[in-house]
Amino acid sequence: HLLVTPLFEGTTVVGTVGLLRHAGAPQYNEREVGLATEVSARVSAALERAQLHHRLSESEKRYRLITDSVGDMVFRVDDGCFEWASPSVSAVLGWDNQELRGRPIADFVHPDDRDYRDALASTTSREEIRIRGRLRGRDGGWLWVESSISPYVDSDGTVSSQVVMARNISDQVLAEQSAQRALDDLAYRSSHDMLTGLRNRDQLISDLDRRLASRSAGTLVAVLFVDV
Repeated sequence: HLLVTPLFEGTTVVGTVGLLRHAGAPQYNEREVGLATEVSARVSAALERAQLHHRLSESEKRYRLITDSVGDMVFRVDDGCFEWASPSVSAVLGWDNQELRGRPIADFVHPDDRDYRDALASTTSREEIRIRGRLRGRDGGWLWVESSISPYVDSDGTVSSQVVMARNISDQVLAEQSAQRALDDLAYRSSHDMLTGLRNRDQLISDLDRRLASRSAGTLVAVLFVDV
């Protein structure tokens, strides 16, 4: 007598479990059929877990291969702490993966960049966030980075951590700050007298026009001229 039960992977039959008795033995009873079915279900579940583990392992290998080959820094933040960092983090910041693993991300974010720190630690956002901030290097200096922060969603649909790709933009930020200072200086020079530091005539007339335009009906405006 032969009793065969199928093995499933999802809805696909991938094998069978068979029980064999000699011809003179009694037929399989309901309890034995139920036991064989349970064994088949347990084996099917074990096969599915093994396949899932294999797929996850292959996916992790591909992920590591990609992140190890890109120049941008890549790291994963879990519960506000570093879980993993790509080799490029060591090249840019000086910290290696073992030094960062398990340490709070807040220890490496500039105290003034609270929005950046909060974005890195968030486990509620399901949208990609692009944000700038400063990270501390091993030498104690601060590097400006532009980060793309994406949620890492578990199989049950919950956001468990953040995957971050960060690019060193320190030179770009310094150039932007230098350009802004030049614009601010130009604006100051165009509105102030360089000898006295007081607002020049063009700025005075502009301010007077603005105040006249914004005054209420019937309000008088007085102008006092002092020759220095």
